Parts: sequence; C-alpha cells; structure tokens
Amino acid sequence: MEGPWRLPPIVPDPLADVVLARFGRGLGELVASILPPPEEIPGLLRPGGGTPWPVRMVVEVLPRLSGAAVPGAQEAAEAAREAAARWMETTAPALPPEVTRTWFEAWHQALPPPDRTLFLRPFEEVVYWAWVNRAHEEAERALALSMLGVSLAALGRRAEALAAFEEAVGIYRRLAEANPPAFLPDLAMSLNNLGVV
Repeated sequence: MEGPWRLPPIVPDPLADVVLARFGRGLGELVASILPPPEEIPGLLRPGGGTPWPVRMVVEVLPRLSGAAVPGAQEAAEAAREAAARWMETTAPALPPEVTRTWFEAWHQALPPPDRTLFLRPFEEVVYWAWVNRAHEEAERALALSMLGVSLAALGRRAEALAAFEEAVGIYRRLAEANPPAFLPDLAMSLNNLGVV
C-alpha cells in the first residue's frame, strides 16, 4: 500500500459497536495508545486530504458508540472521550505554530454545535479552550472564545460563558472599528450570544 495509512470511511457498523463496547473502560487506554503525538499532526493536515482521522474518530465513532444499544457501549464511549480530551490538553500546547489554526479549524468544522450534542459537550470545551490558548490572531481568538462560550453555556456554566463572550465582543469591537465590512457581522453574532447567555 502506498502513501500514509488512512482510516476507511466510517459508517454505522453494529458489529464494530459490539467489539468496541467489549473494551468497556479499557477503550480509553486503546484510544490513548493510537492517537498521534504532536509531531505527527502536520502530516495529517494535507491540503485536500479531508478531515484528519483523529477528528473523524472522536466526532463520528464515539457519539455513535455512546448511543448503541449494546451493553458497555456508553461506558466505553465515555472512557474514549475522556482519553481524547486528555490527549487534546497535552497535544495542543506542543503543536507547531504553523499548523495550529488548520488543526483547530478542522475540529471546529467537524464538531456539531454544542447545543446539538450531549455526548461531545465536555470534549468541545477542551477543544475550544485549547484553541483560545493557541490562537495567534485576534480574529481567530475571538472565534475560539465565541465557541468556548457556546460550549460553556451548553454545559450550564453561564458565568464562565459570559466571560468568554465578553472577551470575544471586546475583540470584535476593535476589529470592526478597523474593518467594519469584515467584522460587523461577527460583532453582531457575539452581541447576540452575550444577550442570550
């Protein structure tokens, strides 16, 4: 086989759900052992290469497993989600600066809105905190803060969500003063988020 190893398309697979569920809490250890170290992540981000396999695994496989009508599936999925969250917390700070934005944008595009998922909400908080901490530009940081606020609000942590939205609004105000056509819509959305929380 030529080229890098690729995860085949992920489709509903009841047999795979049964096999994964049998790992129980041990699925977390398995997931931790296969997730790539920071130095391998740039190789996963090829132009036109689609969604990187770690993103697909967390976003597509784990929620499906968590809802499978198989004994042990929920426990296995939760253990895997916790392992993925720990991996994100340790991997994100070590990523090369030139790939951080692309990496987090891949997660942002693949993750469902926090108000449309119960299972992934705790993981989404970890992703958006990591992005806030690694954002290089103000617009990028404001987007990450906005999504962090949405994640925190979906988790019922309104005071923390309010703080994230307020910081995002402050950034978007500065950006909109300098370039209204580009950033007024973002400012309006942030103000809406602030009002809702």
